[in-house]
Amino acid sequence: MAKVGKKKRKQPAGSRGTGAPVEPRTPGADDERDLDTTEAGASATDDEARDGEAARAAAEDERDADERRDEDERDADERRDEGEPDESDAAPAPTASGAGEAAAEGEEDEEGEAEVAAGQLGAGRWVAVGFIAMWLLAAYVLGQALTGLWAWASTRDFFSRNLPAFAAVPHEGELFSRSTLSLAIGGLVAGLLTLYYYRKATVRTWADEVADEVGKVKWPTRKETTSNTVTVLVVSAVITLYLTVLDRLWGFVTNLVYSTGS
Repeated sequence: MAKVGKKKRKQPAGSRGTGAPVEPRTPGADDERDLDTTEAGASATDDEARDGEAARAAAEDERDADERRDEDERDADERRDEGEPDESDAAPAPTASGAGEAAAEGEEDEEGEAEVAAGQLGAGRWVAVGFIAMWLLAAYVLGQALTGLWAWASTRDFFSRNLPAFAAVPHEGELFSRSTLSLAIGGLVAGLLTLYYYRKATVRTWADEVADEVGKVKWPTRKETTSNTVTVLVVSAVITLYLTVLDRLWGFVTNLVYSTGS
C-alpha cells in the first residue's frame, strides 16, 4: 500500500523558525523612505557646503583686515620716520551731532554757572544792603544821641569852664554846628562797628543764611499784586457800605422808638 505524503508549505524567507508573520513589502513606501533619506543627505551636504563657504569668507575677511592693518602700520612708521604727524595721534574731527551736543552741554554748564553766580550775588547783595542800612541807622541814632548829650552838657558850668570852645559851637545853622559834627562822629563810629561785625565770621554766616532763606521766598507777581489789591479795596468798600446802611437803619429805629415813647 503506497503512502501518500503530506505536502509541505513553503514559508517566506526570514520567518522560518520564528512563527511570526512577515508583513508584505510595499514598493511605494520603500521608495518614499529612500527618497527622504536621499533628500536629507543632500540637504546636509548643502549645509556643510554653505558653512564651508562662510568659514572661507570669514577667513578671507580676517586676512584682508590683517593686511590693511599691516599696511596702515607701515604707512604710520614711514610718516613717523619722515617727521609727519600720525593720523591716529591727531584728534578726531568732531561730527555735526557731536558738535551740537558739545555746544548744548557748554550752554547748560554756562547757564548753571550763571544761576549759581546770580544766586550767590543776590544773597551777597542783600547782605551788603542790610549792613549798609544798619550803618545808616546806627549813624543817625548815634548822631542824635551825641547832639542831645552835647546840648545838655553846654548848659552845665563845668563844661563851659573846662571846654569853652565846644560850648561855643552853635547848635545848628552853620557848617560846623553841633548837629553836623555829631552826625559825622556818629557815622564814623557806626561805620567802624558795622565793618567789625561784617568781617566777623559768625555774624557774616548768620547774615548769609538769612539772605538765602529770604531768597527762597516766592514773591507775588505784578498781576497777582494788582488782583489782590483790587479784591481788598472792593471787599472793604462793600463792608463799609453795609455797616453804614446798618448804622443808619438802627439809628432810624432807635429815634422812632424814643420819639414814640416820649
